[in-house]
Amino acid sequence: MKHKINRFVAALVAMTALTSGMVGFSANAAEVTTPETEIVIDRYVQYSYFSFNLNTSNGTTSDDSLTITRTANENDFKISYGACSVGQANVNVKVNGSSIGNYIIPSSTGVGITRTFSCNAGDTITLTITPASGYVKAVGGLTFYW
Repeated sequence: MKHKINRFVAALVAMTALTSGMVGFSANAAEVTTPETEIVIDRYVQYSYFSFNLNTSNGTTSDDSLTITRTANENDFKISYGACSVGQANVNVKVNGSSIGNYIIPSSTGVGITRTFSCNAGDTITLTITPASGYVKAVGGLTFYW
């Protein structure tokens, strides 16, 4: 019996020492130091999604094309798109009025497509979207990062 009491007392002393020792491990956010981390900078200041529903066969010219004009915030910009749900679309890309390429938004694609273009901050970027050659309709969208 004496042996059981000694074990109980030893366990009680050990638990008391452990509990009282743990009081010193508290911390608050002001005391915690963490390693420096790099500041994350959003690459593009602005972006927008533009949807289009173009139809050149209905006699109404207001839906023949979509023109988007923005001023560049960076030294490059990009467009990203998937597939058109109807037809195909042609995207004409201009910087300061000079065409730098035409790109087709296809009727089907397995992946999203992203195209990046060089420019200077302050340049005028114009995207003109029309139904692609051979198509009278184009329904889809793209995201423009500038």
